[in-house]
Amino acid sequence: MKLILKRIHTHFYRYSVAFFFILVWPILYYLSLKPRRFKYINAFRRYIILLSTIVSGIFFRIKYEAEIDWKRTYIIIGNHSSNLDVSAICIAAKSNHCFIGKEELLSNMVLGFFFRTMDITVNRESKISSRSEEHTSE
Repeated sequence: MKLILKRIHTHFYRYSVAFFFILVWPILYYLSLKPRRFKYINAFRRYIILLSTIVSGIFFRIKYEAEIDWKRTYIIIGNHSSNLDVSAICIAAKSNHCFIGKEELLSNMVLGFFFRTMDITVNRESKISSRSEEHTSE
């Protein structure tokens, strides 16, 4: 019974992400047409995640071991112990950020949008795929 409830809750969260993504899709699409609007797209990603987690009853308590200067550049690595790693990082990171993920995520409705606009995909079969012309020219 517990496993069934967990699966239902997981699907509810995923559908709530899709619902809020579809709601803001026209704005995201408009922003994606203009270069250098990543900070706005990133803000919408954070709002989608915040709304989805709240509606799903998921609340994060974030504790930092030390004070973080968000004006500096950091590499934040999720340990993939949960499907909520991306959500937790989006909420915890107080500055603009992008993700590096496997190329297969492009087929996902929500993640695919972000990986086509501002995140970086990696073909795990190729050692140099993360150095695409699109990302190195910026």
